[in-house]
This record gives sequence, structure tokens and C-alpha cells, in this order.
Amino acid sequence: MAQSMFEQAGEKISYTAHKASRVASAFADAVEDGTNAARRSATQGANAADVLLHRTKERMRRHPIEAVVATLTAGIAAGAALIWMMRRKQLYNRDHAQRRSSDLGPPLWKPQDLRLLHYAGDAGEQGEEDPPAAR
Repeated sequence: MAQSMFEQAGEKISYTAHKASRVASAFADAVEDGTNAARRSATQGANAADVLLHRTKERMRRHPIEAVVATLTAGIAAGAALIWMMRRKQLYNRDHAQRRSSDLGPPLWKPQDLRLLHYAGDAGEQGEEDPPAAR
């Protein structure tokens, strides 16, 4: 009986090891396939970029004025977009700061209150009387 338990345990261990080996092999194949797909995509992207660059150079040689006008237009549009975004952010910050300060309501303490606290702290140490404003 003990022999059969050991035999069953041995069979289960070998079956599990075989299954683990198959899973590891499948995982390695999947990683390799993914790596090959990524390499193919990178190669295709590089080729597409090379073709685009070549066509752009040819177009600039054939139509130089259009290229200058297009570049100038793109620069003006990008600058206008940046200025618009910066101005919008300034207005938002200003309005947000105004709303935040008005939402707080009146201050919870006044400078005079701080002076009273200061004198009260001194009076405890030196035995002085309260300041005239606190009487």
C-alpha cells in the first residue's frame, strides 16, 4: 500500500512536471512571437518614415514656395494656439483665485487678536498685566 502511494505520488509529480514544461514552452513561444511581431512593426514603421521623408524632400525641391508658406502657416498656427492656451490659463487662475478668496468669507481672526495672544503669553511669564486694549 505504501508502495502504491509512492507510485501514485511519483506519477502525479511527473505529470505536473510535464504540464509545467508544456506551459513554459508555450509561454516561450508566445514571447518569441510577440518579439518577432514587434520587430516587424518597427521595421515597417522605419520604412514608412523613410518613404515619407524622401517624398517630402522631393516635394520641397519641386515646390519651394509652397513649402515656405506651409511652414510659416504652421508656425503661426502653433504660436497662436500656445498664446491662446497661456491666456486661458491666466484667466482661469485669476477667476479661481477670486472665487476662492470670496468663498472663504470674513477672516477668522484679526491682527488685534494676535496682539492679545502675544501679551497674554508674556503676562504668564513675567507677571505683567493685560494690555490696555484687553481690559
